[in-house]
Amino acid sequence: MRRNPLLPLVAALTLAGCNAWLTEAPEDFFTPTDFPATEPDLKIALAGIDDWYTGGSNQPYFIRGWPILTEVPSDQTITTQTSGSRYEQDSYTLGPSNEWLWRVWQQIYGAINQANVVIERIPQLTTLPQDVKDRYLGAFKFHRAFNHFNAVRVWGSVPLMMRPTSEFATASVITRAPIAEIYDSIAQDLEDAATLLPLRWPDSATPDDGRPTRGAANAMLADVYMNMSGALVQENHWADAARAAKAVMDGKAYSLVPNFADLWLIRNKNGPEHIYSIQFAGVKRNLYTCQSRPSGVGIESCSNYWFSTAAFMNSFNAVDARKPVTFLTQVIAGTKTYSYH
Repeated sequence: MRRNPLLPLVAALTLAGCNAWLTEAPEDFFTPTDFPATEPDLKIALAGIDDWYTGGSNQPYFIRGWPILTEVPSDQTITTQTSGSRYEQDSYTLGPSNEWLWRVWQQIYGAINQANVVIERIPQLTTLPQDVKDRYLGAFKFHRAFNHFNAVRVWGSVPLMMRPTSEFATASVITRAPIAEIYDSIAQDLEDAATLLPLRWPDSATPDDGRPTRGAANAMLADVYMNMSGALVQENHWADAARAAKAVMDGKAYSLVPNFADLWLIRNKNGPEHIYSIQFAGVKRNLYTCQSRPSGVGIESCSNYWFSTAAFMNSFNAVDARKPVTFLTQVIAGTKTYSYH
């Protein structure tokens, strides 16, 4: 019988497959106890918050959920739908199963919890320069305030989440906080953020590149204080609102564009009038405006889910320069012109 000289080699390789040198040793591993640890880590974590807004979850809330939740039920817009979740929003017939309610709720509290994790982690980063820790702490406090502000304006009394939650047992006993308490917390987070954040991030070419800044914190703070002075909270914060608004102007980072229509041109994104803009790029597409474009108009077609009411459009004076660039009543696609509304 002829011996096969390859058999010992095959056997040796087979046995070697069990050796430790084939065991992969991970070069890095993120856990809540070791991430973030560096400034690049903090930058990654901050971008992770934006994913709740632009694409990190199914139907992120600034692509569809937020306009459907806030614009469609208003007297400024009307939906083309006669049934389903969008119609429920427009007709005030929605129930707890409405997808835009639970989607936006999950995304808001996902972003808040993510911010809380980093807010608790930053003081432990003793090797980082204080100015780096300050601006990132301000940024995450901004996001926590931003999402609580959105939640309280839509639902009123909601859970006030100031600590990270990682266990079902903890989450199951969370209760709603009074509206005034939520607003107080939002205001404090933004007061802190306005102190900690820079006017412009060191590596940014413009005051607004999608990351929170001192101007953004003060602008939102003015809005918060005006809301606190209204019917729900009934506290007098008009002077605080004026102070925060004046801080935005005194920062001299922003200015009005001469031509209102220029605000909406893609080439002018993150322009001098933009204080805080959530960024969409590449595969992260913003469907906000697409949803109100008509269908059946050739290459310019889109969803036709909702559009402005004629009454709202006609409330603008005919000579108001904002009117023709805010309301689209005609679409030109190739050689065809489509008029609607």
